[in-house]
Amino acid sequence: MTDMRTPRILIFIKYTFSSLSSCVIDIFLFWVFCRLFDQIDLLRKGGLYVTVSTVAARVISATYNYLMNYLVVFRSDSSKMRSLSKYAALAAVQMSLSALLVTFFHGIFGGQEIFVKLPVDTLLFFVSYFVQREFVYK
Repeated sequence: MTDMRTPRILIFIKYTFSSLSSCVIDIFLFWVFCRLFDQIDLLRKGGLYVTVSTVAARVISATYNYLMNYLVVFRSDSSKMRSLSKYAALAAVQMSLSALLVTFFHGIFGGQEIFVKLPVDTLLFFVSYFVQREFVYK
């Protein structure tokens, strides 16, 4: 159960910090892994190093995010394995929805992908907060 004594606004502020710090970790590790994996011929061909770097960075940043949310943000009493399985499912759905919606709206509006990705991921940020607060860490 989440700590009900903590005001929801404080939980949301902690969640925002956790998400932003996870984003910084993700982008930094993506950059580092791209520099490392680009040196491997097998991964350089076809740009596979970008995919490998994306997955590696996301796994690490998501692990950090899960632990921050479990221990600090929601201060959950639920089983780590139970909340981790819920979090992993949410992360997979969120990543898939982001990819699908960005692709869909980019097809309609065109332009720079980042300008489509920002509002989509912002909406998903709020949905994810609600899902984590109400289902993942309860």
